[in-house]
Amino acid sequence: MTLSVDQDSLAAIRPELTPGETVLWAARPRDGFVFHWNENEPQVLFSLIWGGFAIVWEAFAILSLWFTPPHTALF
Repeated sequence: MTLSVDQDSLAAIRPELTPGETVLWAARPRDGFVFHWNENEPQVLFSLIWGGFAIVWEAFAILSLWFTPPHTALF
């Protein structure tokens, strides 16, 4: 496998090199959003479930303080 060097990318980083440094590879990332559902499915599902749980938990906590009668409040 041969690594290609994009000349525009190389020109952009060449001023940052110190004497003796060389560039092995220079390129730009692909445009757009890269998402592989098969690889990321467990993380996405977990984050959606956990995020939903956190939102519901926080809503109940706020509502419980809002509707607690003043004489039973702890503060």
